[in-house]
Amino acid sequence: LMIKNVEIGMTVFAFQTMHDPIAEGIVVDSTIRETTFGGATANPKTCKSIKFVHWMYYITDENGTRGESIDFGSSGCYLENAFSTAKEAFEVKEKLVESYREKLRSEITDVESLFRFPLNHCVIGNEHTDWYARAVYEEYIEKYKKGELK
Repeated sequence: LMIKNVEIGMTVFAFQTMHDPIAEGIVVDSTIRETTFGGATANPKTCKSIKFVHWMYYITDENGTRGESIDFGSSGCYLENAFSTAKEAFEVKEKLVESYREKLRSEITDVESLFRFPLNHCVIGNEHTDWYARAVYEEYIEKYKKGELK
């Protein structure tokens, strides 16, 4: 599904991480370069990126409906997260999100692990909140209230 041939002037739909919204942009420099991110971490990752995309809109659904204007300039774009249609971007992102949610769910196996969960994930509701972790945490709080978690 990933874009194979990048050309100046083409429209792309992309997200940087699964926590970011999908954005629509126009390629202004189609140079493909190797990019390393997470350089200070134990597992830096190298991937290909489009050198510059001029971002214009957040996309609100898989039909490509334009939401808020984000005309803030140009930046690089990870090629693995860039697609030619909004539908493709939403499908891939949803698969990543669901895989992440399943990983989070696997961390909660009993009441004790439910209590520990917020120590490993920011679920407090501020600018650093992992909203997927918060949703999973709330899901398991409800299971606990119903007596489904021992």
